[in-house]
Amino acid sequence: MISLRKLLSVGAAALLLTIPTGCSDGPKVVKVNGTLKYKGAPVPNALIHFMPEHGRPSWATTDEQGRFKVNYDADQDGAVLGKHKVYLEFRPTAAADVEAAMYGNKPKLSKEVAELFDRYGPEKSPLTVEIKSDTKEVNLNLE
Repeated sequence: MISLRKLLSVGAAALLLTIPTGCSDGPKVVKVNGTLKYKGAPVPNALIHFMPEHGRPSWATTDEQGRFKVNYDADQDGAVLGKHKVYLEFRPTAAADVEAAMYGNKPKLSKEVAELFDRYGPEKSPLTVEIKSDTKEVNLNLE
């Protein structure tokens, strides 16, 4: 049979293991908004990926005016501090485009829009941004 003293010792040790150490509350995440424009025109229906050098990626989607709010996870908006590789993907909203994507087909895009998503896609994008503690806006004005 286990003695009361041993049981209390094991319980105290288990309790100590559950208490966080240090002062860290996790990564520093900054709320960020912005706009995405290509050749001066707003880019709607874009999914923007923010891939940090260290930490969890963030994402954003643009509205009809190219505006976006960066999302860190389901409960928190923003992006971690540091340098991020940024790339774009087309986010279909029209029924025909959604259906085409479900079947693995590319949506019908104008030549200029297709060029944008190709040039700044996951494999090719040269775009980087740095998120600092005072960053509030990231305006992506692409040419």
